[in-house]
Amino acid sequence: MTISPISFIKRYWALSLFTLVFIITLIFRFMAVDNYNVAFTPDQARDMLEIRHMAVTHTPKLIGPITDIIGLYLGPFWYYLNLIPFVISQGNPLSLVYFSIIIFHLFSIFIFIIISKKDKPLGTLSSSLLLLSPVAFLTTRFSFNANAVFYFSALFPVFLFFKSKKAALFEGILCGIILQLQAAIGILFFPIAVILYCRKDKQNRHLLPLILGFLLTLVPQIAFELNHHFLMTNALLNEFFGNSSFLGEKFSFIQIVLNRLDRFLSIFSGTTYISVVAVFSIIFLGLIISQKKSVSRQFLNTNLILIGVFFVFFLFFPYNLKDWYLYGLVPFTVYSFASALNIIWKKLSIRFISIIVFLWIIFASFSANFNYLQTIANNPSNDPSNLQNMMNTIDTVYTIAGHQSFIVYNYLPSVYDYGYQYLFWWYGTKKYGYQPAEIAYLPNVPEYIKNNQVYWTKKKTDPHITFLIIQHDQAAPKREYDWRGKFPESKEIKNLPWNTTIEKLDTLVN
Repeated sequence: MTISPISFIKRYWALSLFTLVFIITLIFRFMAVDNYNVAFTPDQARDMLEIRHMAVTHTPKLIGPITDIIGLYLGPFWYYLNLIPFVISQGNPLSLVYFSIIIFHLFSIFIFIIISKKDKPLGTLSSSLLLLSPVAFLTTRFSFNANAVFYFSALFPVFLFFKSKKAALFEGILCGIILQLQAAIGILFFPIAVILYCRKDKQNRHLLPLILGFLLTLVPQIAFELNHHFLMTNALLNEFFGNSSFLGEKFSFIQIVLNRLDRFLSIFSGTTYISVVAVFSIIFLGLIISQKKSVSRQFLNTNLILIGVFFVFFLFFPYNLKDWYLYGLVPFTVYSFASALNIIWKKLSIRFISIIVFLWIIFASFSANFNYLQTIANNPSNDPSNLQNMMNTIDTVYTIAGHQSFIVYNYLPSVYDYGYQYLFWWYGTKKYGYQPAEIAYLPNVPEYIKNNQVYWTKKKTDPHITFLIIQHDQAAPKREYDWRGKFPESKEIKNLPWNTTIEKLDTLVN
C-alpha cells in the first residue's frame, strides 16, 4: 500500500519539517566556509600547532588553550576532539570547521528525538529554531573552543528529561566538557546541575553518577596542577584577590548591571530573526496561558531559570563580559522561545501567531544566509587572517621563488607567526613538496614552538632568497617600523589586497 505525499506529510509533518530545516541549514553552513573562507587567527593557528604536536609526536596533553588569565588553562578536551578531523584530513584546518558543523547537526538530531518523545511540536520547534539561530550560524563559521560551548550547552537541559544513572553520568561529563571549552561560563554548569538533581524525586536523584562524571573530566588538569605546584590555582586566586588585571579593569556595581543588561539583551536578539521585544512578548504570553504541569511550561521554566541564574552569577563577576562568554546561553533562550511558541500553538484560537512567527523566522533565516553567500561571493574577504588569503600569500611566495630554496620572515600584529608557521608546514609542503630553509618572525630568535624542528623534514637547504611577509599593523606602526629595521634594505615585490605585502631582501640575512 502506497502513501501519497500529502498523507506522508500529515503523518510525519514534524520529521518532514525538521529534515527540511536540517538539510538546508547544513548546506548553508558548508557553502559559507567553502574554499577555505574561514578565520585563521592566532587562536586557530595555536590550536593547530598544539594538535599537530599531539598527532606527530604522540604526546598526550594535560591542558588545553590558555584563558584570558595568564597561567590559567582550559582542559584538553578541545584538542582531543579536533584530533579526529586533523588525522582524517592530514592536518587541513578547514576540516575542524566541517567537523564542528557536523557535530552541531548531529546534536540537533539527538535534541529533536529526545524532546519529541515528550512533546512532538516542542521537539520540532526546539531543534529547528536552534539550527536557524543567527548565533548558530556565526559559531559554526570558524573553529574556536568558545564557539563549541553553543552546541554542547544545548544538550544540558535535554539531559534533564532522562531519569537514569547513565544519563546523570553523561550530564556530569557534559558539565566538565563545557568547563573545558569556556571557563567563564562553564564554571556554573556543574553547581546548577547538582541543584537541579537535588530537586528531583529521591529515586531519580543520581547525584553520585553526576559527580563522578564531572570529576572524570578534571583528571588531566588535576594531574597538571600536581606536577606544576598548583600553577593554575595560584593564577586564579591572584587574579581575583591579588593585583593582577589580565581580565581588565574592574567595574563598579552600576557598570556591572548596565553591562549585564546590554549583554543579555544581545543574547536574546541573537536568538531569532525577530526583535527582542517580540521574543519577550511571546515568552511572556506563553507563561500566562500555559498549564503549569505541561512539558512545555516545565521546559520554559527550566530554561528561564538557567538564564536568570547566570545573570545573577555575572553580577558578582566584576569584569567586562565578552560576547563569546555568553554563547552557551543562547540555546536556553532558543528553548524558552520554542516552548512559548509551542504553548501558543496548542491554543487553537491564537495558533496563527505561532505559524506566522515560525514561518517568518524560516524565511528571514534563509534570506539572510542567501544574502551572506552572495556577499562573500561578490566581495572576497580582505582580512589578512582569512585562511584563503593566507594560503594565497604562500602561493605567491612559492611562485616567485620558482622552486628555489628560500627563507621567510613574517610580521604579524600578534608578533608570533603561528599562522604562517603552520600553513607553510601543511599547505606549502602538501602543494609544493618542500619547505622553507628557515621560517620565523625574526632571525636568530629562541625556539617559540615546542619541538619545532621535528616538523620541518622537507627543508630545501642553501637558500637563495629571503622574503618578508608583512601583515600591516595600523594600530602600532612604530612596532612594524622597528621590525623592518632588523633587516637590510628590501624591495616590495607584491602588494596583496588583504593588507599584506611581500618584500624581497637584496641580500641573505645571516
